[in-house]
Amino acid sequence: MDTRDERTWVGWMGRAASWAVLVLACVWPAAAEAQATLHPQLGGSVRNRLGELRMESGEERRYELGAYAELLARFDTQPFGGADDLTSGFETRTWFASSLALDTDSGGNESRSRFVRFGADVGWLFPVTGGLEIGLAAGFVFEGYYLGSTTPFPNTRTLAIRPALRVRHAIWGEKLGIDLDAAYRWVVFERGLTDRFGSDLTARAFDLTGALSGALKAFTWSLRLAWVSYLYELAGDANEARAVDGHDHSIRMEVLVGWKLGT
Repeated sequence: MDTRDERTWVGWMGRAASWAVLVLACVWPAAAEAQATLHPQLGGSVRNRLGELRMESGEERRYELGAYAELLARFDTQPFGGADDLTSGFETRTWFASSLALDTDSGGNESRSRFVRFGADVGWLFPVTGGLEIGLAAGFVFEGYYLGSTTPFPNTRTLAIRPALRVRHAIWGEKLGIDLDAAYRWVVFERGLTDRFGSDLTARAFDLTGALSGALKAFTWSLRLAWVSYLYELAGDANEARAVDGHDHSIRMEVLVGWKLGT
């Protein structure tokens, strides 16, 4: 990451942290009275990645990585979990994942790679009937892929605003439940593709997540399956060969265990 990008991300993260502190300061007195629920979890995931670019010359550039492991942490809260009204459905979610250093091979060239992603959102679930809840969430997600200097596919850093539709169904109380998320990712920042293959980028991105989760007293577990897809169109000036379009897909499975504190 160059100095310009580093300053940009420091600014973004500083503003995000300031807003988080402000929101926490506003809601914490009421949350403490309503017996907030805190839910930290640790675990890992196995995922893949397939990226392809179609160049203006007709050449196709491809980066494919089979299954690799990530370390994963999540921290969810229900600030008003003990309330007996609709505010109990308000939730916050934060997650961070990082791959271990990877030795990847592209065209006979070995490269040291590292991937990182993190995000957060706030949402609200409305009780419908029989343990079914439906709601909305909004937040952001960052993904960084650092592939080294020997691959035909660039290092990429992407920041997206992520509105999502959420559904939760308690199959067996707190012991077993199912969650579904369907989200659109509005890409507001990208570095990598625009640096090398076209200064004007149009991106559309989506993700779908399904999860089984449960609790045994305070002990919690979750099994999550997610699909993420980015679709790109490029134009404008290119520092390297000009690309026309491309895509980036991944599937991952996550296993987490944790502890629920509070209500």
